[in-house]
Amino acid sequence: MNQEKVGKFIKERRKVLNLTQEDLADKVGVSNRTISKWENGHGLPDYSILLSLCKALDVSINELLSGQDLTDENYQTMFEENVIKVMDYNNKKVKRQFNIKLLFVILFIMLGLSIGYKAYLLHSYTDDFALKDGNVNIVKKEINKNDKANTEVVGNISMYIPEEYKIENDITKFYLVDKGCSTFLLDYVDKENNNGFIRICAGNVDEVSSEDETLGELLTSYSTHDLFVRKNIYSDYDLYNYYYEHKNDKLNIFSRRDDLRMYNIFLMYLPGADTTYIYTNDLKGYGSELKGEDSNSYLNIGSFYINRDGYEDKYSYIILDKTGKIINANNIGDILGSVKTSF
Repeated sequence: MNQEKVGKFIKERRKVLNLTQEDLADKVGVSNRTISKWENGHGLPDYSILLSLCKALDVSINELLSGQDLTDENYQTMFEENVIKVMDYNNKKVKRQFNIKLLFVILFIMLGLSIGYKAYLLHSYTDDFALKDGNVNIVKKEINKNDKANTEVVGNISMYIPEEYKIENDITKFYLVDKGCSTFLLDYVDKENNNGFIRICAGNVDEVSSEDETLGELLTSYSTHDLFVRKNIYSDYDLYNYYYEHKNDKLNIFSRRDDLRMYNIFLMYLPGADTTYIYTNDLKGYGSELKGEDSNSYLNIGSFYINRDGYEDKYSYIILDKTGKIINANNIGDILGSVKTSF
């Protein structure tokens, strides 16, 4: 086995996860001097701590022994090569030849470790995770164009704003007033009291949808970029569509590691909602809908895209009606379907 390659891989993974040598040593139960020894190619981890080391670095045993990230296509090939390398390494270490029985023992040990690691991932990534039971409420919703647009909002678009919602431009009156956004308030009393608001922003704005900002960082992250490319995911809209297409998938120890990681991403980054919509037909976008448990309150947070000369401009929105009488699940399509460009 190439000790330098394995050591370099351990160092790269540690840095990707923002761990110091001391942090990793604490997780594995060794000294930071031992971590330094591995990373400098002066030794290999003992097999007794391989599983805990792989857990700390978020890699499989196969990848650790290969000294590189593996795809589903070369996983099996590298597994077979690593079996031979393990044999060769131990030949040199104990200065004797392995017999055929020991070969099968090693194969079964590595297979057991691989299955054990998959079982660990399955437990870790899907604990209390609705997608594993196929009951996440992600649906497609057709948005049909209408002629109800009555108000010009940010980014040279117009849309339907119920007359009960009044434009507000004074940030001292409402904390979500901001440049690059149009904000409308329902039954404004003071900065702490109102019955709802509509906020439309060009692009992503933290206060509108923290998930948008987080997803943007996720899509360009070093640790997930290659995974998303393999899954043909290049935007947050693609990501929502992926979960719609796979919402009924079942996970088990034979599931591909990429699939387990995708479910973990859903658990960590996508918002919890009563219903998540993927908008189709006359409007491209997505939204997460939440309804109040003890009231008629209605909240919808999401984004939509407008095509401008072959490029897509993104708009983020948050719509809240604490009364549920003016805007609710039955008529949200009237607002989204009214989007009209003025360029």
